Order: sequence, then structure tokens, then C-alpha cells
Amino acid sequence: MAIICMAGLTIDCNLFSRIAEHSKLNSMDSKNIAICWWPTLFHTLQFSDIVEFESHRPHIEDVVQTMIDQFPFLFQGKEDYVMVWLANQSIY
Repeated sequence: MAIICMAGLTIDCNLFSRIAEHSKLNSMDSKNIAICWWPTLFHTLQFSDIVEFESHRPHIEDVVQTMIDQFPFLFQGKEDYVMVWLANQSIY
């Protein structure tokens, strides 16, 4: 069962990574994809109330976004790469 789940996750993350590569055309970057798909990928998670849900949601979204952004490293054994976020920063 775990092998099937891992194979499915690999296929899904590969597709999400390819979609995110074209985010300028489709407006679906890895963050948007993570927001849409984490409930399906982690459907077995149970939360006791909305406060618990909201406290965990951003972290789960970040995990899914990282799986998409780092797909070659995590699932294909290729070199990882560092993504630099420069929003609201001045570059001299």
C-alpha cells in the first residue's frame, strides 16, 4: 500500500511541478497548487476544531509547496536548488 501511495504522490508532484513551470501562462504557481491540492493529498488528517485546522494549515501548505518546488531533488535524486525570495527587498 505504501508503495502505491508513494508512486501516486510522485506522479502528482511531477504533474504539479510541470504546471508550476508554466505559471506565467496559467497563474498556477506552486503556492496556488499547494493551496488547492493539500486537502486531497492529506485527506486523512483530522482536526478537532477550526482553530486547530487554521494553526496547521499554513505548515501543511508549505510542505506541499516544497514537494512541488523541490520535485527533482525529492523524487528524482537530482541536485537540490535554492529558491531566493526577494519580494520587498532592495538589491544594491
